[in-house]
Amino acid sequence: CAKPDPGVPITTSSNEAKDLFVQGRDLFENADLLAAAKLFDQAIAKDSTFALAYSYRAFAGGGSQVVRINLEKAQALAAKVTEGERTYINYMQALSDADRSKQKEHLDKLLAMFPEDKRLKLAAGENFRGIGDYAAAVEWYKRATQIDSNFAPVYNLMGYAYMAQQKFDAAEKAFKDYVRLLPKMSNPYDSYAEFLLKMGRYDESIAQYQKAYDMHNLFIGSLSGIGNNYLFKGDFAKAREYYQMYFDNATQVNNKLTALYYKAYSFMYENKLDDAIKAFDERRAFAEKEKQPGSVVNSYA
Repeated sequence: CAKPDPGVPITTSSNEAKDLFVQGRDLFENADLLAAAKLFDQAIAKDSTFALAYSYRAFAGGGSQVVRINLEKAQALAAKVTEGERTYINYMQALSDADRSKQKEHLDKLLAMFPEDKRLKLAAGENFRGIGDYAAAVEWYKRATQIDSNFAPVYNLMGYAYMAQQKFDAAEKAFKDYVRLLPKMSNPYDSYAEFLLKMGRYDESIAQYQKAYDMHNLFIGSLSGIGNNYLFKGDFAKAREYYQMYFDNATQVNNKLTALYYKAYSFMYENKLDDAIKAFDERRAFAEKEKQPGSVVNSYA
């Protein structure tokens, strides 16, 4: 007899939808958002009342409108699911609203309801990392590993928390553990590449980013990482080639806006300020066309 899942319940009328959601959640937790979004969309197509799937889909990319629409759907369906799911949906809403007090309120309630949920321990760590308390974040990540030592995403976040504390040996070990646990996924190589970038080990970083992209060509963020390495190597034209590849391969508007931001950013590093202003004007025009007001404002700023 299988042990019951100690985590937040998953309410859906379709077993197939649940399977798609669980697969998508695994990808989501490992930053493979394009692939995760497709699975969440498929789960919702199987069950249009799948509240938890909407709440996850909100954060799987596509821009601010996608976030708003999907969270509104999740909230509209929240009365029909369990208290745990309803509290989690409220927590996700608080994340979107950047309401730290509400985040803590809902997360504390969830941690009390589901003390053996490794994902909630990870979320608690992220809450502390978000307010800059990296030591507390690491302690919560460790609690997640005590529940499941093979819960790969937690090693990724632990690596970033150690980096923020300038504990670079511990950070590198965490990222290598992440690669060890998920050798066939892109994000472990991408995260390790980011560590190497910040350490100034640019050629090693490029190799890891390229491995992440070659493994899964929907993992287009790695292209921007390669561009960032060339930026810091002083090869600005090469950096912009990769930022353009990132733009061309992106299927979601938020990724295209990020690519345009990096392009403008590269001109600033090169001290070509007129070109940077022109690039930000191009980004603003694209954001207006795509009805992304936040990015319009950001481009002006």
